[in-house]
Amino acid sequence: MNTKRKLLPSEQIYWLLQAGGWFLYWLVSTLVNIYINGLPDKRRQLWQEEIGVTLFVIFGLLVTHIYRWHVKSNKWVNLPVGRLVRQIIVSIVLLSIAIAATYLGVLWRLGIILSNELSYLLLIRIYINTAIIISLWIAIYFSVQYFNNFRKTQVQKLKQDALIKEATLNKLRSQLNPHFIFNSLNSIRALVLIEPDKARDSITALSNIFRKTLQLDKAIEVSFGEEMQIVEDYLKLEKIRFEERLEYSWEIEPEVYGIKIPPLMLQTLVENGIKHGVSTLTTGGFVQIKAVSNVDATRIEIRNSGNLKPRQGGRKGYGLQNTRERLNLLYGNGAEIKLEQEAANVVLTTLTIPK
Repeated sequence: MNTKRKLLPSEQIYWLLQAGGWFLYWLVSTLVNIYINGLPDKRRQLWQEEIGVTLFVIFGLLVTHIYRWHVKSNKWVNLPVGRLVRQIIVSIVLLSIAIAATYLGVLWRLGIILSNELSYLLLIRIYINTAIIISLWIAIYFSVQYFNNFRKTQVQKLKQDALIKEATLNKLRSQLNPHFIFNSLNSIRALVLIEPDKARDSITALSNIFRKTLQLDKAIEVSFGEEMQIVEDYLKLEKIRFEERLEYSWEIEPEVYGIKIPPLMLQTLVENGIKHGVSTLTTGGFVQIKAVSNVDATRIEIRNSGNLKPRQGGRKGYGLQNTRERLNLLYGNGAEIKLEQEAANVVLTTLTIPK
């Protein structure tokens, strides 16, 4: 069994930047050293400089890695900005002293730098060079950390928004079920005494609708085909009640059946057309459903007999307001629902759902 610990993506990125950055510094310093000390008479100085650069890179890599462990252990990224800045400044001073002192001490012990060559000017120059490199390392490290934290925060926010949206959609969907059941039972009640056979047929149709809605109970979106099955049963139920006062038909493009829409949305719009349109007319009327698909969106048109009344303008009905809220939650400004008086005694409801 392989017992090696797999590195996380963040660890891989860290080591890529850590090792790659210090190697790049070593490579550039080596090339500069070769350019300056590449002559045969400077061969000894070339090797001394190369040893010094290599040692500096090793010390820098080790010290910064230990520093990174300390920063992570104490969760500096979560500190207030003012306190973090102060600690970073102190870090730059201390790390630069540690690397520069160790570097000079080792070079002195190896005899690369002699005692008479040590001077305050040399110490200051090496310290400043080290401080610049360490400052750059710290700036890159904390920039990457803050970027990662910002990205994680955004992901968490998106997840929270999604949970809130799902909870709201579930609430809106749960509001539709009792609303729909109440209207259906109300229709059946009107038939029980005067036409019991039709009442039984209505109960059968209603049970079919219940079975299908229960199957889709947890879904945020369902296929248009599944939604149409519920609409067909609902129209059959209403046909039993209205008899010759209700005629219905639909014209659906084949590719529309696989498109996803919110559950009970189409049924709600059809129900509104019957409740506020057909049922208000003595002679009854019709309901027509047409659905077409284009590159960007699916367009659903529901025509029904009736006339818009002032109180209905702007979709202020219960089911229509529910539909608007669900569309906004799922698609934002990409979806649209529009109600208009298309002709005398003909109301057109247009629903546009983006792909």
